[in-house]
Amino acid sequence: MKSFGNMAETYSSQEEFERYKSTMETRIAQLKFEIERFQSSRSAMISKISNSIRIPLNGIIGMIEFLNQSDLKSEQKEYLHVIHQYSTDVLSMLTDIVDFAKVEAGEIQITKQEVRVQQLIAQTIQLHRLKAQGKNLSFNFDVAHSVPEVIVSDKDRLLQIIDNLISNSLSLTKVGKISAMINYEKRDEHYGRLIIHIDDTSEGFSESEQLIILNAIKTGDYILPLRMDQWGLGMALACSVVKALSGEFTFKSQRNSGTSYFVSIPVQIPKEIHNQQMKLSALTKSLDRPLNILLVEDNLLNQKFAMATLSRENHHVDLAENGSRAIELFKMNHYDLILMDIQMPVMDGIQATLTIRQIEKDNAVVSPIKIIAVTAFALEKDKEQCLAAGMDDFLAKPFKPQELISLIADQIS
Repeated sequence: MKSFGNMAETYSSQEEFERYKSTMETRIAQLKFEIERFQSSRSAMISKISNSIRIPLNGIIGMIEFLNQSDLKSEQKEYLHVIHQYSTDVLSMLTDIVDFAKVEAGEIQITKQEVRVQQLIAQTIQLHRLKAQGKNLSFNFDVAHSVPEVIVSDKDRLLQIIDNLISNSLSLTKVGKISAMINYEKRDEHYGRLIIHIDDTSEGFSESEQLIILNAIKTGDYILPLRMDQWGLGMALACSVVKALSGEFTFKSQRNSGTSYFVSIPVQIPKEIHNQQMKLSALTKSLDRPLNILLVEDNLLNQKFAMATLSRENHHVDLAENGSRAIELFKMNHYDLILMDIQMPVMDGIQATLTIRQIEKDNAVVSPIKIIAVTAFALEKDKEQCLAAGMDDFLAKPFKPQELISLIADQIS
């Protein structure tokens, strides 16, 4: 009887353990779900706030472009340059905030394509050189002869890494110099590693600060480093993007002697290099005839910017402040092209496009009107949603006047 009692007690303990285990697994699953939902909600909220700021910022940067082409005194041009610089910095910070939120939510997107390294560097080097000159710093940027002309990687992410690393060094370096070098380590005929090396003469990091940063890089938790003056959001994002590209990030630093950053990213070498002459020529493409264009935009500043851009090209522009009004005008008039904002009151751009495409289908239209999305919602999923609704192309705000003109010419021609 004693043996049976022990068995019953053991069985009871086992049953209790299984119930406890099941309860804990359920709680862990619920907690994981809540954390993921919180991260997703936070990412969505940050993205929405950022887009709300991008919309007026597009108009500001656009009007700066127009003012810069007008007859201004040299002093006024200097003031305008400062305004443009700060506006661009704000835009860059917004992008970093949104991207960092995506990293934390596991939503960062990597898009691999052919990247012409020299063109990539040309996009960023002049801006950093001007900033260095403004601080009386020496600035050198070299690309080794070993670096291939074309690689396959994520162009925007590579540029983001380089920009953020150099910007951080520029921010921290008071006197001396900043040097950047890009090398290439060949693994075989089609694979290798792009090496980014940046040196600065900043105050550097103490040993305790270096340990905190190294632990953050290892764990992906940047809360403690972000409390340091020497480690901004851009650096945390650069490390996260390097990891997303399956790369490695390391650094060496000595107090009062400067810091050296090393980034190694695996890249491919394309078997065939595609001719990009047509795409590059699109930067200066224009039309030889005026168009009838329907602009669908609810923001007053962006309306003025877009209409000024199009009017200077002698295009006739009708304005609709929402999707519902756009449909009314589409039914009444003939247009060569529609520029469609996405987020608007009454009816958004997606629903308006779907309705227009249905009208064309019902009337057996042979040549549907070209519709270009022009929006602050610049994620890949936003672009896919626009194209799925029946739009022909996509332009993210903020944009330069020539980018809009070239995209229109590309669609119409």
